[in-house]
Amino acid sequence: MMTDADADAGPAGFGEGVPIGRAGDPAVMPAELRRRLAAVDPGARVVALAGARWGGLVLPGRPLAPHRPRPAGDALRVLAMTSWEFAPVLLRALLDRDGRAAVPVQLVGLATDDAVNPAARIGAAKRIWRHFDPPSRLRTQLATMAIALRAGVPAYTGELKCRGFRRLLDRWAPDLILCCCLGQRLDGPILSRPRLGAVNLHPSDLANGHGAGFDPHGDVLARGADSNVWTAHRMTETIDDGPVLRVSAPIPVRGAGGQVPRAKSAFYRMMHPALPGLADAVLADLAPARMPA
Repeated sequence: MMTDADADAGPAGFGEGVPIGRAGDPAVMPAELRRRLAAVDPGARVVALAGARWGGLVLPGRPLAPHRPRPAGDALRVLAMTSWEFAPVLLRALLDRDGRAAVPVQLVGLATDDAVNPAARIGAAKRIWRHFDPPSRLRTQLATMAIALRAGVPAYTGELKCRGFRRLLDRWAPDLILCCCLGQRLDGPILSRPRLGAVNLHPSDLANGHGAGFDPHGDVLARGADSNVWTAHRMTETIDDGPVLRVSAPIPVRGAGGQVPRAKSAFYRMMHPALPGLADAVLADLAPARMPA
């Protein structure tokens, strides 16, 4: 597998990589995920970043999707770091603006969990992924990456705290990292790279001390709560810490029978509709700060 140290050419400045459909190192990308992504974007290529112990950068084989207008020159450059079932919701909110929001956005890249890769260190044994079998993990990861590739957005599935990703971050030059349900802790060099820092969207009431960590659903069940919220907060090196920026309106979480769903997917689907609005509000709050004084 060619690494970014081998060449400095290609669409991302990281070498051309190898075709997505060609067999390669399973630590970079498991064979079944590679095969499925080849059906989505046959021209995509995979690059292994220097120092990453797992995962790879998938460069789309197509340009910007023809039905999407090219972002304005003053668009807010956003790197989405997101996974699981929230990832498609957030990506569509960032890509399918269609005049819904006043802030123009350029999605410069996606970083996502490689939930089907045994080599990946994403806390899968204790995070949300442990509740889902391998076929479900594959479907969710494929859906997330397919949205990015079809939009002409590169997707990275690998280790973040490595030389290759920091180099990639410099090339993507995001104004803002927008995070939601990611299995890796971000360190200081990553958090400090974007001009506007990094914001996490977390599905619990952090402002009131509820639901930090890996199981907001369990927190709601334990408290017997009738509603839940989304919290947007500045990210620090401590998980789910940092100043709160925004809190969504309360979201009812009891079904027709008056019970909070026991199944995590059913519970979190109740949270999906409020996520785009919170993301839009955060972008609107932070966009003016992008311009130099």
